[in-house]
Amino acid sequence: MKKLLFSRESECIQPIRELVEKQNHRTLILWALDCTTRILPIFEEKHPTDQRPQKTVENARLWARGDIIRRLLFPKFRREQQKNGVQFKPSDPHIGNQDEA
Repeated sequence: MKKLLFSRESECIQPIRELVEKQNHRTLILWALDCTTRILPIFEEKHPTDQRPQKTVENARLWARGDIIRRLLFPKFRREQQKNGVQFKPSDPHIGNQDEA
């Protein structure tokens, strides 16, 4: 059984929580993207032919820099789904709401 070691109210996470609450959305995205540089190599080692996470991170970086608007990513995302035989509903939490810009 998995157990959470802390909650949103836990004293140990309050400093990071306060910092996160002060940041704008793009800053948080850039921070998360920076974290992927440590995680992606682990994934790629286990799944060397799956380029979806790397492509997703690259597109997110383009969006965060303002080089691409979010709604332009979704037609490309749907093509990748069809190519790989994977279908997600627009409301799936890990892909967000496709109607948002």
